Amino acid sequence: MSEARKKAVRARLRAGYTVEDFRKLFEMAEASSFLKGQNNRNWTATFDWLIADANMAKVLDGNYKDKPQSSAYSSAKDAETAAWSKHRDYYGQTKNRFHNCESHGYDYEDILEQMGGFYEAENTEEQPGGD
Repeated sequence: MSEARKKAVRARLRAGYTVEDFRKLFEMAEASSFLKGQNNRNWTATFDWLIADANMAKVLDGNYKDKPQSSAYSSAKDAETAAWSKHRDYYGQTKNRFHNCESHGYDYEDILEQMGGFYEAENTEEQPGGD
């Protein structure tokens, strides 16, 4: 261990932290997804970062603990996954980023044909019943 690190560790011990606090610090850091790089910057906590006074306090206070998913969120995600699996198995489709509604088999020409006279009447200069 470098002299700078030894000095930082001694400073934490003089400030009142114990060897047990250091053990807890490293266990909590190991249990934190954020501190292990699962964040939007892929940043990971280093030994030097962890033993800095302010950072050590934040970690030991639980500021970097993984947040448990709420049971409502988990239940909703489970229901969505189950519904999608049922849909995929029935229709033989894969999930995409768009809506996953059941297709009615219509294409653009079918829709225009179904709209029939209404579409044409709306888009002509002379509408039925007009002057």
